[in-house]
This record gives sequence, C-alpha cells and structure tokens, in this order.
Amino acid sequence: MNYNTHVSWVVFFASLFVLGLILGGVFGIGTLGRSIIGLSLGIGWLIFDKYMRDRSRRQEQEARGD
Repeated sequence: MNYNTHVSWVVFFASLFVLGLILGGVFGIGTLGRSIIGLSLGIGWLIFDKYMRDRSRRQEQEARGD
C-alpha cells in the first residue's frame, strides 16, 4: 500500500478544523488553548508523516530488490 502524503494532510487539516470547533463550542476552550493543541498535534503529525514516507520508501526499495 502506498502512503499518499497529500491525502493524509487533507484529512489531518479537516480533522483539526472539526476538533477546533468541538473544543471551542462544546468545551469552551479559548483561542490560545486551541492554538496550543493545534500546534502540538501539527508537530506530532509532521513526525508521523515523515515516518510513514520513510517507511513507504523502504518498502518500495525492498520490493525492487535494492
């Protein structure tokens, strides 16, 4: 299975937007709190995305026999 980074980022930002609405509307967390949570999740997602791209690249190299 190929990892598509573009689709992954679209899903991430859509989820982040919905999470921000839920945190603000339901739990009453202010803009600063939501920004901190969003930045933390963004950094975590960057790390996850890099790991998945590297893993996908390694699997492609193994499949080719390099």
